[in-house]
Amino acid sequence: MVKKTNRGFVLMETLIVSCFVMALFGMLYTTVFPLLGRYEGRKHYDDLDSKYIANWVRKMILNDGNYGKFKNILNDGNGTRIVDFTNCSGYVNNTLSCIMLRDLANIKKMYLTTYSIADRKYALISQYDGDRKDDFTHYIEYLPNYNTTSAKQDFYRLIVVVEHDNYDTYATIEVIF
Repeated sequence: MVKKTNRGFVLMETLIVSCFVMALFGMLYTTVFPLLGRYEGRKHYDDLDSKYIANWVRKMILNDGNYGKFKNILNDGNGTRIVDFTNCSGYVNNTLSCIMLRDLANIKKMYLTTYSIADRKYALISQYDGDRKDDFTHYIEYLPNYNTTSAKQDFYRLIVVVEHDNYDTYATIEVIF
């Protein structure tokens, strides 16, 4: 007797392949979508424009030659060891160029702190007085706890908040005096 149809085999093959494809899409869904959510939350952290602006602020500080005030405040051991120099007065010699850079780049805040910020994260968050404080808090908590060694005594961290139309971007860059 000869078998005339393979309907049962085709149906079974279709079910097995469908289950395999559904399992594959289920694994992709559970793996990729959390990554996309984390990307959406962090897409304004250390973007290219903010890093570029932070680099110009760093160059302004280093070219000004008045970074002795920063070093004295940051290394005194008393207080929070954070310098908010957003208003530019009292910290840089060329206040006009600092103000022009701040206004042209839409810089909302400029902080200089020691390289290791592990024990200063809460102080940075409490010192921030701008709007979108939750976004700034998430950025500061996102930053790793940089370790300092004896070789990095003159390493400092510059944190810049840049304001755009409906969001802020954040950048950090290393400053070596």
